Amino acid sequence: MNRSISVCALMLLLSSTPLWALVSDREQPIQIEADSIEFDETKGISIYRGNVSFVQGSVKLLADAISTFNSDRATLEKVVATGQPVSFSQRVEGEAQEETVRGEARKIEYFAADEKLVLHGDAQLWRSRDSFSGNRIEYQTVKNVVSARKATDSKERVSVTIQPRKKPLNAEPSKPGDGALNEENGASADAP
Repeated sequence: MNRSISVCALMLLLSSTPLWALVSDREQPIQIEADSIEFDETKGISIYRGNVSFVQGSVKLLADAISTFNSDRATLEKVVATGQPVSFSQRVEGEAQEETVRGEARKIEYFAADEKLVLHGDAQLWRSRDSFSGNRIEYQTVKNVVSARKATDSKERVSVTIQPRKKPLNAEPSKPGDGALNEENGASADAP
């Protein structure tokens, strides 16, 4: 019975802390499923093992094991997920079209205070059609900043693929003779 109360208390604590930088995600309940759980309320550590699924709003994290660390009873400090591989995804708000950021690595750490993900070991990150790969990738979720690096003892380098962006139709400059209106005075571009 105490273990059930502790798990419920942990869920309430985690759902009240900022997670993954999206306002709508932070306001959503956390749903965790695993084959087993160890919860040490005194140390503020929870360990979930076996086909772990962590979902909060649009955030999804799948791993072999996930550990959560709380600095006190109400503040999430860090989440560490390990697996072969660990995968995560998150819908990005504020974009013209719905977009999802996805990542994979052997280990993913989330630092709540910095709202930062660190992917370790065969790390890959995809946003839209762009991709990043390297031994270590840092993704600052609020600032939308990505940095990647290779392992110091590796010859494998960081790889980035950035796809060209299509210009909006209204962004093309008018050319003489195309009949487009001059924005300043409403005159045709080919008018004298």
